[in-house]
Amino acid sequence: MAAANSTRARGIQIRDYAWGRIIEGTREMLIQHGYTLDGTFPGDPGARKTVERGTDPAGRAIKIQRKSTYIFSIRRDWNEGEAAAYRAAEEAQRARIEDARQAKLVVDSWPESAGDYRGRVHRYVVATMEGVERLLDAGRLGGYRFDDVALGRLYEISDELRELVEAGGIGMDPELRKKWTPDCIGDELPVPDTPAPEAAGLGGNVIPFRRMRNR
Repeated sequence: MAAANSTRARGIQIRDYAWGRIIEGTREMLIQHGYTLDGTFPGDPGARKTVERGTDPAGRAIKIQRKSTYIFSIRRDWNEGEAAAYRAAEEAQRARIEDARQAKLVVDSWPESAGDYRGRVHRYVVATMEGVERLLDAGRLGGYRFDDVALGRLYEISDELRELVEAGGIGMDPELRKKWTPDCIGDELPVPDTPAPEAAGLGGNVIPFRRMRNR
């Protein structure tokens, strides 16, 4: 399969493969840009009709094939160093593609709205506080637990945190979004407009806090 760095410019088309390179163009362009010497081409008097062998200006063996009346193709195999460079370039390209794929998965996992973000934070806080309350109150670690004064303060903090998560204003910070967007796809993603901060209370996507009291 041709590599992604195949090009078409200046009247020349270049395609790179694992085994070597094919260059297509007119006789004049192939000679002018140094892909072959000014010598015998297929179809010239005394030459084969479709294929001739020759060398390029660097002395490397090439095969010239007539593609049409005016267009020829030159095939040149890679030497050892060029083949290694080609493999390295292909590996780097595959790595870039995979990095972009993984980055896209990360970005696609982000909340789609302030309400979605609130819901996710709410579920996380619910689970975290339930775990904290079990650890401090249930005595599962050999009967140790915090006293009633400390637990009362814990429940106050839990209530305050719940109120903050359920009713606190939420906005979009474009600079923070840009900071956390992977560089490999940063240019592909438009920065969304900054919405008005959302100061909504509980919505349909938020599960109310379930307070845990063991006493």
